[in-house]
Amino acid sequence: MRKVVFVLVVLFFILLTVGIVTMYITSEEAIASGIISGAISGIGAIIGGSLTLIGVMWTIKRQEKVERLNKLPSDIINSWKIQKQFAFPFALYHELPEDPYKKNVEIIEEFYNDNEEWVTELSAQISAEVYNLVNSFFTHISDFSSFEGRNELDKWFEKAFQYQDKLGKIIDSYEKDYEQLR
Repeated sequence: MRKVVFVLVVLFFILLTVGIVTMYITSEEAIASGIISGAISGIGAIIGGSLTLIGVMWTIKRQEKVERLNKLPSDIINSWKIQKQFAFPFALYHELPEDPYKKNVEIIEEFYNDNEEWVTELSAQISAEVYNLVNSFFTHISDFSSFEGRNELDKWFEKAFQYQDKLGKIIDSYEKDYEQLR
């Protein structure tokens, strides 16, 4: 891109010089002078327009980078808030209740009812990727009783842990992006 700008600037100064020289041509050569002057003006307009376009493209690219840099800290913080909720199955796995009056399904339903709405809304502010992951996670959470009924809780926990890993990778990519943009 710098080479293009350099070539355009050199062309501009060459044409400017030719234009100044043609201003001193005698009146007998007025027609030729008009043609040359028109060509120089046209080429100058093309060069000027090209430089303007390059400047606008650079400005837009820079603005997008600044906006992304400003948004990433809140995306990272909100993703970590969601990651804490994704840790629920891990905690449940290691501390399954022994209370005979409270079943695992009730604990899962309580977690779902308390967290699904606000976590989904928070994920929508981050990205479509996180939003879709959160929706899949809570759909999986709501399937706990069917896994329990089939005596496949190990599969349920394994899949729940995979969601946590996926979100961790997304957070890592956000943190890398932030470091690169700074």
